[in-house]
Amino acid sequence: MIRHLRWAVRPHERVSHRRAWAGVVTFLVVSVTAWFIMVDRAKYLVRELLVVSAAVSVTEASRGAYRLDVSGVDFKWWRRSVSVGAVHLTTNSAVNATRSSPLPETRIALSDCAIRGVHLLTLIASRGLSAETMGCRSVVVDATLLKAAEQEERAHDRPMRERPAGKGFLVLQRRIELPRAVPRLRIRKINFPHSSVRFSLARAGKAPLTVELDRFRWFIDDVEVDPSDSAAVARPLFSRAIHVAATDFTAMTDSNRIIRVGRMQASLTDSLIELRDVSYVKNVGRTTAGLAIHRAAALGIDVGTFAAGEGIEARRIVVDSMDLALTIHKTRRAGARPRRRENTPQQWIRSEVGNLAVDTLTLNGSFTLNEIRPGVAPARLRFGNLEVVAANVRHVTGRTTRDDAMTVALSTRFQNAAVLRARFEIPLDAPRGDMRYTGSLGSMDARVLNQFVERAAGVRITSGRVTGGIRFDVTVRNGVARGTVTPLYDQLRIKVVRKEGRGGILGSRGTLGAIARRFASFVANERMVRDDNPDEPGDPIRVGRVYRVRRSDEKLPGFIWGGLKDALLSVIRK
Repeated sequence: MIRHLRWAVRPHERVSHRRAWAGVVTFLVVSVTAWFIMVDRAKYLVRELLVVSAAVSVTEASRGAYRLDVSGVDFKWWRRSVSVGAVHLTTNSAVNATRSSPLPETRIALSDCAIRGVHLLTLIASRGLSAETMGCRSVVVDATLLKAAEQEERAHDRPMRERPAGKGFLVLQRRIELPRAVPRLRIRKINFPHSSVRFSLARAGKAPLTVELDRFRWFIDDVEVDPSDSAAVARPLFSRAIHVAATDFTAMTDSNRIIRVGRMQASLTDSLIELRDVSYVKNVGRTTAGLAIHRAAALGIDVGTFAAGEGIEARRIVVDSMDLALTIHKTRRAGARPRRRENTPQQWIRSEVGNLAVDTLTLNGSFTLNEIRPGVAPARLRFGNLEVVAANVRHVTGRTTRDDAMTVALSTRFQNAAVLRARFEIPLDAPRGDMRYTGSLGSMDARVLNQFVERAAGVRITSGRVTGGIRFDVTVRNGVARGTVTPLYDQLRIKVVRKEGRGGILGSRGTLGAIARRFASFVANERMVRDDNPDEPGDPIRVGRVYRVRRSDEKLPGFIWGGLKDALLSVIRK
């Protein structure tokens, strides 16, 4: 009886328990209701930010040139993630064409995207959308840069470094606005490991420059979109660090010019672009140019200006382990194009690069010049251990001046026998191919030239030495080279040899041909070739005069070498 009464509940206590349970149930109902209200608000804010506000902001920032469509937005609160089915950015070409500075014709498609680690309470409290990561299963970017005619005429108003950089897609972020309920957007990491990027640069009268990146990766750290924070707005793509990388891609201007790159990596925030294992082949007429670069890097590059197609601006460009080979076919190859007009350095910069401002360019590697004739081994000149330093590499579109010249200091070992040093002064804003080049070639045995002259001219140098070097000083004005070449040498003797493809008795086989070549060698040494310069110590030194008019189809190396060679031969010949 006593045990039973211990557990008995008095009436007033029973009422108290009911109230307690009612309070608990009410709290749970209110809490669940409030939670679902907050979740609904979070879903509304996410949709307002990603679907409505983003589309309006992009349209207004681009003044109608771009349209953004976001679909399949779903906020999974239990996972703290936002899934986005697709994002499409397209260009209204009709509106874009009316702009004085057209924006890039851009198409961007993102699919199966997810924003993870969303801070729910921050979002609900209208302090912004904050998340840990964002990624997409697939990213496709196709952009074509257009240039208005007046952009080509903006010349001398302001120097390049004083003009605001980049009026392209990257600077639209300065006009981006966010809704009041979501005043800022923060994402700690954005990873796009599987991207495909195609970039084209439209050029008047030429095939577009096209870069296709099928294995492109984006890594972006600490993205913060806050229109009220000027520091955040000034950062590239609102982020603290942007790293991109690509492997095995090509850049193409036409079927005769293809650039292949083994690996590319860049840091937009560090203003660094690096390329590795670059190869380039160009076939024009009877000339083939082949280029291989182990590493090329641009430091302090203005990525916004470069991406907008407004030129190249960098503190320093470094090219390591370059191997350049220029091959001239002395007979026309099947299918080769007719000769075409060749650009001067100034014309090439204007048509291919545009505005250019590089403080320093350094290069090391080698250069090889080959001449190929049917049935004969290539005649070859090689410039090894090539070291080049260029300063004040500068061109402003539309400016015309012969002042403010680029200077290039060059050092190389010629035929692995003598040091060649040269200095070029090239005003990149000059109206025509103006330049000046001076330099000297050190002492060497003249027979090292046989690898070239024997196969190219059918002549072998049997003795001779460049004793005091060869000095040259040439000025080019309006495509005409004038200057001097001063070779100091002694005991020069030659021998005429049989050359494949040479007609007449000198090219014939057998005893008669051998006798004819021996007689020609005797006549050349006695009557045509000057053994020494000067003739005797203390005698006047003969100086060769350079005068050469550049043909419209003549390449720059051939123009420079032709003028120097003609002046040199004028001293050697009696």
